[in-house]
Amino acid sequence: MKKGPGKPPRPVRKATGKREIRKFQSPLFTPDFVARGKNVEGEAAALSIGMTLEKRAIEQFTAFRRKLKGDAAAEKIVDDLIAWEREHLEILTRQYEQLREMYWEEARFWPF
Repeated sequence: MKKGPGKPPRPVRKATGKREIRKFQSPLFTPDFVARGKNVEGEAAALSIGMTLEKRAIEQFTAFRRKLKGDAAAEKIVDDLIAWEREHLEILTRQYEQLREMYWEEARFWPF
């Protein structure tokens, strides 16, 4: 705690170093995901990345939900988040399929 003359004490937070930031491991942005993202481009890639992130968010919330047994309010919040992420995934999936159909039409390709 630091205190200036005539001022109330204020907490002082230790500065976060780059080394500590690098230790952070995102459950969504895994190393393989980041590597694949560097090698792709375009709309289809952006949609694919978005779909992957939504799927991983659903997995994370679902795993978290299992830990909330008995807390109805928390379960409701997580259920709402899962539903929200599923809606996002559905929207991105429809966009991706529409884009894929457009590419197939332009290339005169039909995978039947």
